[in-house]
Amino acid sequence: MNLNFDIYGVTLMSAKQAGAIAGGKSKQGKKSDGDKPVDEPVHPHGGAGAPSAEDDEGSIDKSKIMSGFFKSIAELKEMGHTMYFNSMSGPDREKQVREFFRGIKEITDIIPEENWHFVRTRSEKTKTTDATKADLMIDDRLDIVENVKSHGVKHVLWFTNSSKEPPAGVVKVKSWKEIVAKIKELSV
Repeated sequence: MNLNFDIYGVTLMSAKQAGAIAGGKSKQGKKSDGDKPVDEPVHPHGGAGAPSAEDDEGSIDKSKIMSGFFKSIAELKEMGHTMYFNSMSGPDREKQVREFFRGIKEITDIIPEENWHFVRTRSEKTKTTDATKADLMIDDRLDIVENVKSHGVKHVLWFTNSSKEPPAGVVKVKSWKEIVAKIKELSV
């Protein structure tokens, strides 16, 4: 399967998780409206471009990589899956994340940089799922989840702790361990 997943809120900790670690501190990015391009982080609870994965100086801290992420992507690669980052962010954030990820062998050995897609609008995120022939998309933003599902992505996982019920055809997950278990079920 070709797997697409968001960076912020799925790979890097959500603002809520990072806030708990940092004693509740969290900066907010500029709001985004629909398909307007973003210059900075937009999702107030850890979604596309969430600033929570940064320290106070604005650099990304490796300790804020989601628990279980490295082990999970290694397992998914062993299972034969091809993985892509598909994330909405501004150009400054893209540069910062690329530089950060280039220094992490556990990522570059499994997800080569040519599979890192940074887009500026939500509609571009859907185009990336098409271009990568995504069989599965993992995102923490409900609007993205609904959009890619309605656009024909076969399997959509919503990474959230929300008490909301997921839309029809969407599976709610809360951890990378759960993501791998769901992907194993789907791969049978």
